[in-house]
Amino acid sequence: MPLTAPPPEPSPPEGASAGRSLREVARLWPELERLLSALLLDPGYDALRIDRLQALGQRVLDTVHTATDEALFVIFQQAARPSEHYGVAHALACVAVGDLAAAQLEWPAAERGLLMQAGLTMNLSITALQNELAHRDRPLTVQQRQLIDRHPQRSAELLRELGVEDEAWLAVVEQHHAAPASAQADDPEPPPERRLADLLRRCDQFLAKVSVRAGRHPMAVTAAVRQACLGRDGRPDAIGQALLRVLGFYPPGTWVRLASEEVAVVLRRGQRADQPLVASLLDERRLPLHPPRVRQTSVPAHAVKAALGGETLRLPHALEQLIGMSPPPPPPPPSPAPAAPESSEP
Repeated sequence: MPLTAPPPEPSPPEGASAGRSLREVARLWPELERLLSALLLDPGYDALRIDRLQALGQRVLDTVHTATDEALFVIFQQAARPSEHYGVAHALACVAVGDLAAAQLEWPAAERGLLMQAGLTMNLSITALQNELAHRDRPLTVQQRQLIDRHPQRSAELLRELGVEDEAWLAVVEQHHAAPASAQADDPEPPPERRLADLLRRCDQFLAKVSVRAGRHPMAVTAAVRQACLGRDGRPDAIGQALLRVLGFYPPGTWVRLASEEVAVVLRRGQRADQPLVASLLDERRLPLHPPRVRQTSVPAHAVKAALGGETLRLPHALEQLIGMSPPPPPPPPSPAPAAPESSEP
C-alpha cells in the first residue's frame, strides 16, 4: 500500500543540528570509526573494554543529537562510497538512526542505552568479514555463509566471553535478525528486548540496502525507506512512522533531481518528509553551479522529482560550504500528509 508521511511536526528541539558544524562531524566520524574498530577487532581484552565501548557509544549519541542533519549527511554520503571499514561504519549508522527513532517513540533512556550497546556489538563476530566482503566481489564460501547465518548467536557468545552479564543486552543481539515479535505471539506489548531488536533489525536492513558494496548496487533510498517503514502486515507501523520522521523520504546526504531538472544534494530534513532543504550543484544541462544554490523544495519549481543513486555522483564542493550556506527553513503551514514517492532514478 502507499506509504503516507506523518503530519508535519513542530520545529526540531532546541539545539538540534546546531551544536556542531558539518566540518566537525565529518572530522569526528572517522575518529569514532577508528576507535570502534579497535574495540571490535582487537583480539585482546582488558577489563576496561566494555566501559570504553559504552563511552564511545555515548559520544556517537551526543553527536547525533546535537548535529542531527550533519550526522545523517555524513552517514549517507559515506554509504554511497565503497569502504574497507564497512562493518564498523554500518554499526555506527545503525546506532545513530536507531536512537533517533527510539527518541521519536519516546522510549525510556535505559532502553535507548541498551539499543546503543546492542547496535555497536550486534555484528561483533563478523565485523572483519563484513569489511572484507564489502570491497570484494566474490561468492560466499560455505564457511562464510555459516558465519553470517549464525552471527547473532555467536556475537552474543563473544560478548559473554568478554564479561557482559546484562541478559537484556545479549538478548537484543541474539534477536536482531529474528522475525518481528508481533509475528510470533499474540501479546500486543512484546518485551522491551523484542521491541529493541525489531527496531535494530529494521535499521540494519535499511542501511545495508542503501550502502554501496562490491558486486551490488544499493537500493534507491525512497524504496528502502518505504520498506523500512512497513510492519509485518505491509502497513506503516509505529517504528516505521518514527523512522520516516527521522529520515524523511530523502535523508540528508542523498541526491535528488528537482522539477527544474537541477541535480541537488539534500542538506537538511524539512517539516514534511517529501520537502527537504537542498543545494543544487548541477543545472538542467548538468553543468556545475558556482556557488551551489539552496532550494526550498516546498516551492513547486524546485520540488523533488526523483531520488538519484548517490554511488554515481561525487560531491564537488566542500561539505562545510554547503552546510554553511543553508539556514534551517521556516516551518511551512500545515498541509495534507503526502503519499510516498513511487519510484526513483538509478
